[in-house]
Amino acid sequence: MKNFNLDEHKKIEPPFEVPEGYFNKLNKEILSKTIHAPIEKQSKQVWFTPFNMAAAAAITLLIVASVFTITDSQMEPSVEELLSEVSHEDILHYLDESDLSEEEIITELDLEDFEWIDEGSLDNLELDVLDLNELMDDLNLSDEI
Repeated sequence: MKNFNLDEHKKIEPPFEVPEGYFNKLNKEILSKTIHAPIEKQSKQVWFTPFNMAAAAAITLLIVASVFTITDSQMEPSVEELLSEVSHEDILHYLDESDLSEEEIITELDLEDFEWIDEGSLDNLELDVLDLNELMDDLNLSDEI
């Protein structure tokens, strides 16, 4: 390895000169700009106020509640949909096995469901006497009404 000696090389002149007394004045100038300068209040953005936090919590709660409401209403079938899946035979069997009297069943009926039946609509029914007798036998009804 070759030894390097600075004295043997040409000296480079500095590209600029520092004015006289620069470093003496520098300390005073810095202090006058920092310590003696008027204090400016910094404006801060206040995001975490109690009102903003309450508003954020309310919005989050509203979103979560709406998601659960929407998914629950889509997943659970209505009473009408559930009852439409039950066969007539199952309903008749349930009524036969229950302790409900005919009067109790009639009082629980919603008569608005039968508004479409009027006296004229039953006149056009063509029922065979044998079909009616068979139906009455199936339902264990007597001929006495």
